[in-house]
Amino acid sequence: MHLIPQPSGPFKSWPFFQPQEIETIACDDLRAHGLFPKVPGEVNVELLVSKLFGFDPVYRETGDGILGYVRFGLLKPETIVLHESLGALNAGLTTEHRCRSTLAHEIGHARLHVGPFTELMQAKKLGRATERVRNPSHHANFMCRTTDIREDEGAKGPPGLATWARMAEWQANRYMAAVLTPAPLVRQAVTEIKEDAFFPTEADLAAEISRQFKVSRQLAGYRLAELFAASALCRAA
Repeated sequence: MHLIPQPSGPFKSWPFFQPQEIETIACDDLRAHGLFPKVPGEVNVELLVSKLFGFDPVYRETGDGILGYVRFGLLKPETIVLHESLGALNAGLTTEHRCRSTLAHEIGHARLHVGPFTELMQAKKLGRATERVRNPSHHANFMCRTTDIREDEGAKGPPGLATWARMAEWQANRYMAAVLTPAPLVRQAVTEIKEDAFFPTEADLAAEISRQFKVSRQLAGYRLAELFAASALCRAA
């Protein structure tokens, strides 16, 4: 990781991560708190919030198309809020997948972006006479909408010297993919599936990875495409 200076906006600099760095952070987070599954399967992402930050996610009306957000304090994240519809009982598999991916995305912000946001909050508390402090839009909430939480972004390369906001969303999406479908477990799952059953297409294999890890087929498909060459995924008919 290295810092990229920001000539304008709320932050003096923004952290730049390579994909493998985020992959390592996500797996280390799971292992450090005993949440890395022993066999391929669902990651307890809600418990990860509690273990990492000492609070549970909150579900309530967020308004304005916002799926979730992180509120930062002076030293650390203070809360993660998800739209109340994501926590509804018996909401269906699609909503459950969206809930898990949104929560993992917000954990990504809380883990990777604590430095810039806590620095901003400390500057505001001290009342430093800078544009960062005077601008009321520069606050502690990192709001995320449907267009921000895109599973496909996690499988793409980093956006280079883009705006901090674009880098932030790519980084959070990358963490989401890495923490919900850890690369070592996906590789293990594919090996075991190919030994036990015949999957004639990549779509069939993605459906099985989706079921095992409790993620959307879209995310499962992107992770398979990222981690394997197409010719290595499925047996010849």
